[in-house]
Amino acid sequence: MIAWRPHTEQPRHICTAVVAVRFDPEFEDDTGFALLPTIFTWHPAAGWTDERTDEALLYREFFWLPEAELLAPFEAAASAQGVEP
Repeated sequence: MIAWRPHTEQPRHICTAVVAVRFDPEFEDDTGFALLPTIFTWHPAAGWTDERTDEALLYREFFWLPEAELLAPFEAAASAQGVEP
């Protein structure tokens, strides 16, 4: 099972992650969550920043998942099929 972390939990060290945010309740047609279209990097001194632009993550409430955990099933499947990384 994938364990998404709340924004209140911080990584112990620098890591990259995917981020999910709740849709704005003002938009009645949108409900639930969506993944942001970029990878974010956690820096203890700077917080979450966009991996490409270094811009700060502007959402107050979000969930995050380490990129390595998201990709682990793909790595395992590739390994089982004898595919080199």
